[in-house]
Amino acid sequence: MTPRSARAVVLPVRALSVAAALLLTACSATPGTSGSTGSGGSQSTGQQTVTVFAAASLTDVGPELAEAYKASHPGVEVRFNLAGSQALVSQLIAGADADVLMTADQESLKPLAGKDILAVDPTVVAVNHLVLAVDPSAGIHGLADLARDGVRTAICAPDVPCGRVSQQVLQKERITPSATTEEENVRGALTKLTSGQVQAALVYRTDATTAGSKVRIIDLPEAGGNPYPVALTKDGAARPAATAFETWLTGPEARAILHRAGFDAPS
Repeated sequence: MTPRSARAVVLPVRALSVAAALLLTACSATPGTSGSTGSGGSQSTGQQTVTVFAAASLTDVGPELAEAYKASHPGVEVRFNLAGSQALVSQLIAGADADVLMTADQESLKPLAGKDILAVDPTVVAVNHLVLAVDPSAGIHGLADLARDGVRTAICAPDVPCGRVSQQVLQKERITPSATTEEENVRGALTKLTSGQVQAALVYRTDATTAGSKVRIIDLPEAGGNPYPVALTKDGAARPAATAFETWLTGPEARAILHRAGFDAPS
């Protein structure tokens, strides 16, 4: 008797053709459907996401930077997480996932020392300036007017960059505002002014400019400038998309966008 296994190897020609076609279809499947795609990547489209933790004073220019980068780097989406610099640093220490960190001063980076979170030393990419933004109808002409009765001033909390420089300027000029409200970031201070809750606010020039005719800006040369450092995290340094974006931030295209938003170039 012929063994059962011997009978099983004989297939009609049509059956062989179908089997071959199925094998070719499997081999020609769309590549990239397996393996790691990196942070925020899409396995089917190759889309990559770069997460940037950025100071609240970058609220308006952040989306413009993201769009400009995406236009020249298809397939890469840049997402900004915006908050006070001290809040961003606290989030990173608590284990938050980010590729790039951009704060509103270098002092904010000190808690990260020895934490093995940043991959490289930060690079300063822009400089901002503290100004006194006031209600145009309040009759305020300078810092000294903040001490007048009836004038309320919004100031950032002392542990955030705009709060630190505000305190330094007020102490240097020996001015004590008659009434203040502390905000967790510069956008909060500006909102208190534009909503009519205060008559003055110590904020960055870039933020005050976004309010248009709602505020009058008084420059404070004595405040100097706040450098904005950018650094890759350890996770970001391992992702080519993140390292490419961090390099782009230090280049001429990003610098031009920041300049149009009111930032100065680092000296």
